[in-house]
Amino acid sequence: MNLIKLIAVSLMLLIAQVAWAGESGTALKADALRAEPFADAKETAKLATGDKVEILKKNGGWLQVKSAKGSGWIRMLNIRKGEA
Repeated sequence: MNLIKLIAVSLMLLIAQVAWAGESGTALKADALRAEPFADAKETAKLATGDKVEILKKNGGWLQVKSAKGSGWIRMLNIRKGEA
């Protein structure tokens, strides 16, 4: 029974991550894109307020995004999902 619950929870988490993938978004404020989903990870690029991004993946409170300025991880609260 516990294995069934574990599988169900795992599937729900996977579906939640996939729901973010492939969506567009807009940077709410200027911030750095990071190589990994950590505040102290190497900076790969900088986004300006209003920059458009494509959301590739979600990991905790971080989104992996792709923009005209580069790709990397940014805190989820700094991105507004959907077209703005």
